[in-house]
Amino acid sequence: MPLDIANILKDDLGQVLTRAIENNDILKQNDGIKKIINWYDKSESKQDKSNPITDKISEGLDLASLILSTKHDKDKFFSKLSTMLVTKLLENVHLEFAKIMINNIKIQTVGKEHGLKFDFESDLEPIRPFIEFVKKVNEVPIDSTKIRFQINSKININGVEIMSSQTERRINLGRLVAKITISIDDTNIPILGGPKKLLDSTFKSDLSKFHILTKTESESKQITCRCGHGNLPETKYCGMCGRQIQ
Repeated sequence: MPLDIANILKDDLGQVLTRAIENNDILKQNDGIKKIINWYDKSESKQDKSNPITDKISEGLDLASLILSTKHDKDKFFSKLSTMLVTKLLENVHLEFAKIMINNIKIQTVGKEHGLKFDFESDLEPIRPFIEFVKKVNEVPIDSTKIRFQINSKININGVEIMSSQTERRINLGRLVAKITISIDDTNIPILGGPKKLLDSTFKSDLSKFHILTKTESESKQITCRCGHGNLPETKYCGMCGRQIQ
């Protein structure tokens, strides 16, 4: 279920990340981005044009090929680098967002009565992803940089409904409105500065076909008979085999 919800949200989060990162002047001022741009500039200045770059930059992202494919066009390089960042971030962010949201809903709805229907609102725990680039010469790492982001979210889900039984609670979801703030960290030393905002955005998604299942308190404290059947704590005889429960 978390994966299904994450996949539904992936496109919406991808659009938010794209608007936050692509062609953003604040991003260009980040120390990590400046270092990558410096790597690009050094490749431009190499004298041997037949082999314009010998440095290999990796970490699951083929930045060396990107530099080669955008020679003499720094704007094009930055544009493609931005797209690369969005793609890499989205691989994990949509999964983490869905996981945090679902856990938050489970915690915040504990004690809600059966049949209750309400609008759910909550601030989610920030997500702090980063992407690391490593520069290598002859396969030996000589430099690296990390691009650190922070994603703050506030969600409102209309029409959440609690359905409970003796063994489980079903939380039916509704229409999601998510307010997202994307920021970038300019320094690895928090005391010297904090995240710089790239974008505030809102997206909506219909989650009404999804639900979250949790065990009820009675289920978690049930007594198991020798036959393997689970019984409520106040039960004197097993509902399956009839044995007296000690």
